[in-house]
Amino acid sequence: MIVNMIGSFQRNAPFGTEIAFAKGLIQLGVGVNTWDPSRTEYDDGVTLSCNAEATIVFKDHGEKTYDILTKLKMAGQVMIEYQPDDIRANGIHGMMSKMLQYCDYAFTFDESGAKIAEEIGYKKAKKLLVTADPELYRPLNIEKDIDFCFVGSMSNPESHKSRREMIEILRRAGYTVEFEQSMFDAKRINELYNRSKVVVNHATDMGQEFGTGYGYQCRHFEAGMSGACLLSNSLLDEEPDGPQQFVMFNSRKDLLIAAEDLIDGWYDGPVYEKQGIAFYNEIMTSHQPIHRAQEIVDFINGL
Repeated sequence: MIVNMIGSFQRNAPFGTEIAFAKGLIQLGVGVNTWDPSRTEYDDGVTLSCNAEATIVFKDHGEKTYDILTKLKMAGQVMIEYQPDDIRANGIHGMMSKMLQYCDYAFTFDESGAKIAEEIGYKKAKKLLVTADPELYRPLNIEKDIDFCFVGSMSNPESHKSRREMIEILRRAGYTVEFEQSMFDAKRINELYNRSKVVVNHATDMGQEFGTGYGYQCRHFEAGMSGACLLSNSLLDEEPDGPQQFVMFNSRKDLLIAAEDLIDGWYDGPVYEKQGIAFYNEIMTSHQPIHRAQEIVDFINGL
């Protein structure tokens, strides 16, 4: 099988979801051609194959890609739009609707996104969870000198309000909390995960209550691969095929109770340490790039 992939392979290096999926496909023996439309030296898509079985487009890369997408579709390829963002988020539904003219199929952030994609016209859609790269995110066996850390954007005053509040609640309780908003230095982020007793997470605010959110983010898988314990918001759309071995909170009070249990608890060793081991084993068993790649291959073969 040969698969074309269009995404920000250079801009997001060394890690991006498209890069992880490509690595997984290569591990399975799939031939992979990639094109990053942001690279001017390849702005005509010459790295793509007209003989590929499928083309996967990550999000929407604009006007310069549309003629190429049309040609590949006319050549009879399976054209798949991959949308790693929640279709409830601002602008994502519109992007999916726009890409429908170039792609007949879709991979989505969650199951509800897949249903909506089919409702707006995609012939078939499937939830495809994100993952991370175990070559970049891995245990380092260094001292855990930080109680909590958070990695992710906090720039939006409304959609990231709960993230900022989560950090302030923990700091007011006397815990050390560090955060990193730049997500392009994988080595630095992996070191931060490894130095932290617990990695915390809160989904983007879209009108839901504090302590709740939709779906899994890349940091779920990055933290798990690093061997860290994860404390995250409760999932409003939890499904059995996603990671289970992380600790969830669903309110401000619950956040503090869980924090104390993880940091101060002891069960034949620190609770955060035991939870981190369980989470690592789960992620490495079921949620590596090769596992996502197999889902992609099965989807294409089933059409």
